[in-house]
Amino acid sequence: MKVLHISSARTWRGGEQQIAYLLEGLQSFDVEQVIFCPENSPLWSWCKDRSFQVHAYRKANLSPRVVRQLIRLIRNVEPDLIHMHDSHGHTYGVLAHTFGPKIPMVLHRRVDFPVKPNVFSRWKYNHPGIKAILCVSGFIRQLLLPDIRRTDILYTVYSGIDPDRFGQPQITSKGLRSVFSVPAGEVIIANIASLAPHKDYYTFVRTVRLLKDQGLQAHYFAIGGDGGEMETVRSFAQELDLEKEITFTGFRTDVAALAQDIDVLLITSKEEGLCTTILDAFAGKIPVVATNAGGIPELVKNEITGLLAPIKDHQKLAHQVVRMLDHTELRNSCKEGGYELAKSFDYHRMARTIYQHYAGILKG
Repeated sequence: MKVLHISSARTWRGGEQQIAYLLEGLQSFDVEQVIFCPENSPLWSWCKDRSFQVHAYRKANLSPRVVRQLIRLIRNVEPDLIHMHDSHGHTYGVLAHTFGPKIPMVLHRRVDFPVKPNVFSRWKYNHPGIKAILCVSGFIRQLLLPDIRRTDILYTVYSGIDPDRFGQPQITSKGLRSVFSVPAGEVIIANIASLAPHKDYYTFVRTVRLLKDQGLQAHYFAIGGDGGEMETVRSFAQELDLEKEITFTGFRTDVAALAQDIDVLLITSKEEGLCTTILDAFAGKIPVVATNAGGIPELVKNEITGLLAPIKDHQKLAHQVVRMLDHTELRNSCKEGGYELAKSFDYHRMARTIYQHYAGILKG
């Protein structure tokens, strides 16, 4: 089996980590894999470093030249399947199918907003060349149902994690407390996400302000790169007089080591396909407080694997953080519940499920 993967991402976020896990996982099934992505992107570098067959394009997204380059690549490598991993990759794939070889396509859907109500979006989501749409949560599958004519091609395939990445045994030093010199008397509360609109860091900052007003001795971290709102969120934190309380780390490659010192992971997203950061936290036995956005409730079962609050409700979020810190029995039961749940999200299982979808499509 030969699969051509298409990604248009120029940064490394959760979706690109999932592609990396899939590429590694499919190696167990002797799948020949070719990756088409932007030159010098993090995924391009990752693939080059690991000797995956990667072909790069240089032009801006949605360029006709990229479509022509993709068509030439398809004719040269002759894949059995094309796997499209994001919106622009989806566009490239369906245009290449329309004007080039008719290779069966698989679409991965990781974001939790509806199909845009325009002719082109509806056409590309209902393109006859697409044989399966893999949704990373049940929530996303339900969200797409009204806009997909062939609902039988919609499947829920949960994202995967490496349970050992945030696991306890191998992480022993260089956590947040030592790297950023956090005093022993302060708890550490952190959000791990790029500073992008759907992550709603404004609610995170409002929650911090309320917790400070309530007298909680804590230091707070925003661990993630700039997703378009770094400066505005930092300015908002300054407006609320929280420059000393919140540390913005920027993009870090040592997140797993840093995270070992987190007392509560605080996720304040207003939109979320699934949020594998939560699964990583579960694997590391880090208590989680999160909003009930998108697919998050499929992971965070209130008072079983973590604590939930409504979207944008900083008062409820602050209340849940205090509960998690103050109630040892609740905190320990959530940690154990999350840890057990994380075991079922191993990325090898995800890769096996996707391979089975590939095989089913090729069998007709």
